[in-house]
Amino acid sequence: FWMVSINFLDNYVMVLMVVLTPLFTLFSRILLWYVGFLLNWVIMVLLNKTNNAFLFL
Repeated sequence: FWMVSINFLDNYVMVLMVVLTPLFTLFSRILLWYVGFLLNWVIMVLLNKTNNAFLFL
């Protein structure tokens, strides 16, 4: 009985890893893109601080 449950748990963990890995990579990519986008926007705002009209474009 214990062997079967341990085997089942092992398979469950393996399936979970296989399912979570693509999701995690996708999430990290989105997060990286978002952080990069925010940094780019902040730099743009700092560079164009005098030009207020540019911010509303």
